[in-house]
Amino acid sequence: MHRLVQLLWRIARHPRPYRATIADFAWRRMSAERPNPAYRHCVSAGAALAGALGESGITIVEFGVAGGNGLVALEQTAGAVENATGLRVDVVGFDSGVGMPVPDGYRDLPYKWGAGYYPMNEPALRARLKRARLLLGPVAETAPVFASECRFPVAAVMMDLDYYSSTLAALQILDAAPTLPRVSLYFDDLWAATPYTGEWGAINEYNRSHQMQKLVQTWDLAHADGWRAQVFELHKFEHPDYCRRLTTLDRDGQLPLADRHHAKS
Repeated sequence: MHRLVQLLWRIARHPRPYRATIADFAWRRMSAERPNPAYRHCVSAGAALAGALGESGITIVEFGVAGGNGLVALEQTAGAVENATGLRVDVVGFDSGVGMPVPDGYRDLPYKWGAGYYPMNEPALRARLKRARLLLGPVAETAPVFASECRFPVAAVMMDLDYYSSTLAALQILDAAPTLPRVSLYFDDLWAATPYTGEWGAINEYNRSHQMQKLVQTWDLAHADGWRAQVFELHKFEHPDYCRRLTTLDRDGQLPLADRHHAKS
């Protein structure tokens, strides 16, 4: 009886309606268990291209793991893609393991982030992971090592490193590792950047320094909103499969012409 009275008293004095509190709790649980839609989009696009090219598997990567919710979502997406396509999917997460490093100048947006932001509880995260490989240390050091032993082409990259310098270092995996001719990338903190700083600045610098591969947006993504506006594609123009046609005339080409006589009638 005493506990019941206490519960009724807490309900009566709660600053928000309990129905709203319960709804918020349920939504957070559902959101935590539902794969990120941007991640799902990028991985699905990569899997579709890999399947069309006859690949047996793909690699999907997250840079900037922090607490690990994104990497767990990436695992879930990988499992769903494997079940749907038969492709094997390797999942890899990169992080310093100790939070963000000291900003390297104005391009890292030091007025927004600083050293030690977004630390990782490594034991707790590893206990949650089922299949992902977690690589800890400076990205400039860990990414090249992984690239040399990557068994499937990189098909999708989730970028959540915030800084210009860290993002630019991570993008070098697109040069060092085997990739599909087109790779989907999601930039989580593009909203905070400018053409000269942050993730956007790193994209522009990457494009400036590469003549035959570019990070671009298709017309529909460039004019989208929400997370879709943060999705880019790497186009490797000299990749041996870049110009390989993946459509057919019967399935994707010219529509049958209408009968002229019938059209006039």
